[in-house]
Amino acid sequence: MWLEIELDTFKIRQNGFFEKTHAQHVLYLSPGIENLSSVRGLMEQERGIAIEIDVINRLVTFGRDYLGQYPLLFMHVGGKLFLTDDMLHIDDWVENNKIKLTLSEESMALYFSLGYVPQGMALFDEITSCENVTLYHYKNGKITEEGLFTPIREIENHSIYDVGKCLSEEVSKLTNRHPYFDIWCSGGIDSSVMAHCFISRDGNRSEILTLGYDEKTKIEFGDGEIQYAREMAQHCQSPLRYAQLSSDSFLKLHKQFTEGHISPVIDTCVIAKYALARETRNIAITGEGGDPIFGGVKNTSVLFAHAQHPKLSLGWIYAQAHCRFFNRLNEIFIHGKDLSDYVVEYLMKKIERYPGGLLRKLFYLNTIEKQGGMIFPQSYYPEKRYGISTYHPLTHLSVYQSAFQLADSERYAYPDGKLVLSTLYRNKIPDSIIKRKKSGTIIPLKSFVENMPTAYTDVSNLKTTGLFSDKILEQVSVSNEEESQLLIYGFMTLNQWLLNRKGGSYA
Repeated sequence: MWLEIELDTFKIRQNGFFEKTHAQHVLYLSPGIENLSSVRGLMEQERGIAIEIDVINRLVTFGRDYLGQYPLLFMHVGGKLFLTDDMLHIDDWVENNKIKLTLSEESMALYFSLGYVPQGMALFDEITSCENVTLYHYKNGKITEEGLFTPIREIENHSIYDVGKCLSEEVSKLTNRHPYFDIWCSGGIDSSVMAHCFISRDGNRSEILTLGYDEKTKIEFGDGEIQYAREMAQHCQSPLRYAQLSSDSFLKLHKQFTEGHISPVIDTCVIAKYALARETRNIAITGEGGDPIFGGVKNTSVLFAHAQHPKLSLGWIYAQAHCRFFNRLNEIFIHGKDLSDYVVEYLMKKIERYPGGLLRKLFYLNTIEKQGGMIFPQSYYPEKRYGISTYHPLTHLSVYQSAFQLADSERYAYPDGKLVLSTLYRNKIPDSIIKRKKSGTIIPLKSFVENMPTAYTDVSNLKTTGLFSDKILEQVSVSNEEESQLLIYGFMTLNQWLLNRKGGSYA
């Protein structure tokens, strides 16, 4: 989907949006939300993009659904406004309009600190990735933002079982609408809960889909989480299918990911989503959303560090909690010290944006910011490339609202999270899954990186940006240390993503 406005004449060209005239406004809506009568309806919308244009008064208002399941990018350059959900459309528009893009040093620093580029910015200064809970307004040559975040009040006597009822209703809506599902199941509690909910309701209409590995990889690195996914499939008496991931398929999927994803991502689980989407029959159900809404590892890390060192900046603590490369920005960038200060200040402002105590702030921060900026795009772009649909029932709007109506202690009590899910489903999924430690999707990165063609892992092009330390680029090309394998992957992914961009001829 894309839409272009010539701002001097307000001539409009577009593709993929449903056009709807309402009073003196024209609405352009993504498929599935054709009944929307105003762009403000997005704030109660589950999935979608809307653009509202008042040609007479030369006004444009646009945004994405409240929690940000659908991404939206825009460029306001050269007397034109261009909006799209897809980087490939950005590439074509940049090339056709002969636009030169400028790398954002701040976005690069956040990429290495968090593992992804947050919403509200992009790797190029000329592109903006829209934030959720926000409307954007164009008027008189300027674009302004209107924040629409609304705190949710805790409700006395609202219980875990009320949240369970909301989740059950969301599952029922989906099963009534679609004939069958593939459950993306790692064997963690979130995806296993989804497997139980759908298979217990619709029986043999659902199947479990998990990652599989070639024999060489399994011999060297084990079989990841397959044992838990297999246990869940046996428990549900459901077929178990595998999305195979080998060195060859990893390379192909990485190329696909860096060609069209909204931004580079260091987290290797994004490759898993492309592998799973490739093997999905039609509709995928994912358990993602459980961590941000019901309490995860970052809450534990931040709360512990803050209790031990209450005078440390929360922005600094939150950056460290991501376990990426915030502590190495001085080595990575020429202006590393200034960029470290920027990251701390940026994250501190994000934390201060939300009300309540520290735990409440973390719940909002991870649910609103991280999901819209990283988690949802990890499913959205694979689904686009493979022509499927993905749903995240654990983070549908009604479940989000119900979960935040609980007291924070009902969801998380240091150091234990997922209290809602473990209480609701402790007798419905295997005890080994309830009690297992969170591991994340296991990708044998060392094996895959070592099997990449030399030309693919060569990041020397990044020297020409003038942003990076020559020493670090030389080190990541030869190091075999485990931590540096991820750093190599981060540089390699960044480099390949940039090489695919038109107009970004940084070399």
